[in-house]
Amino acid sequence: MKKISLVFIIVGISLILLGTLIHFVYPNFALIDIDPPIIRYSFPFDGFVGKSSELSEFCIYVTDPNIASVAYYDSYYPSQLLFSRASTTSAPSMWIPDLNHDGAVDGLDANIISSAWLSTPSSPNWNPDADLNKDNIVNAGDLAILAQYMFTYLFVAHHQYLSGIIIARDINFTIMATDTYGNNVILSGRYRVGMASSVVEGTWYINNMDIEGMSLLQLNSTEVEVKFSAYTTMILNPEDYNVTAIVNTERILLDYNKVGGYHTWMKTIELTGTSTLTLSASTNETLNYAVITLNTPVRLEFQTAYILWGSGGFMIVLGVIINKREGSKRRGVEY
Repeated sequence: MKKISLVFIIVGISLILLGTLIHFVYPNFALIDIDPPIIRYSFPFDGFVGKSSELSEFCIYVTDPNIASVAYYDSYYPSQLLFSRASTTSAPSMWIPDLNHDGAVDGLDANIISSAWLSTPSSPNWNPDADLNKDNIVNAGDLAILAQYMFTYLFVAHHQYLSGIIIARDINFTIMATDTYGNNVILSGRYRVGMASSVVEGTWYINNMDIEGMSLLQLNSTEVEVKFSAYTTMILNPEDYNVTAIVNTERILLDYNKVGGYHTWMKTIELTGTSTLTLSASTNETLNYAVITLNTPVRLEFQTAYILWGSGGFMIVLGVIINKREGSKRRGVEY
């Protein structure tokens, strides 16, 4: 039995060491950056309908500490269009924790949170901008949101030639972001240059909350109901409408329903952590869009290292228990 307990203890220690190796050491084996950039949001986006004047400036948010360049191509003008780092954009943009408004989420923003650390609205160092999750205290929750966006940069390009495009024309586009190690990510889609002289009359709701004027929303559930509601006494053909929710870069079509004079498009989406929603309701000649960042609870996921640590600890405890019982039996025999 003593040998069995020793085996359990050795196996337990080995599992804990392996978990530690995976958790702390393995990431350092990669001497160069092999991860591609992450495209957080781009304008225009797939399915967008807009006037040529709105499409004269494109913007894209990319996350990568070593981002080198962002380029754009489309079917109308195949020459490469390069983006430049910017602090602001007139195009519809997403919310990011860029606290000093320089177009980047970096250490300078972390310093702003640090200067307001553990402050509340009654504190002399209170900074409402640093309270990212709007719970009236600057703490680890706000720092966690900042960490999710760390090394996110805004890039902007001017696209003046679109002013001469014929209306109601589809444009296929491709955006490529590349870092200094040659890793790249490609985002492709299609938008339409239309009249877009009027707005699709309607209201966007998230979990039955009107989000007009909102850029950030804290939720206590990972299940998110997105709804666009329009009221009209006129005959409306739902096939003429394109109502979508783009979660980060994934496009989701909302389902149509009619109750009385209200036309609604709705979808329930499962989210976790921080997500950017681009909401778009459009026809060939009208549009209604909104961009909002949602904070939802982070789903607990067991990682390999944690499983190994737990298993190793269990094996050691089991080995110690067996060893103690064997010792007790021996002492009983001696007496």
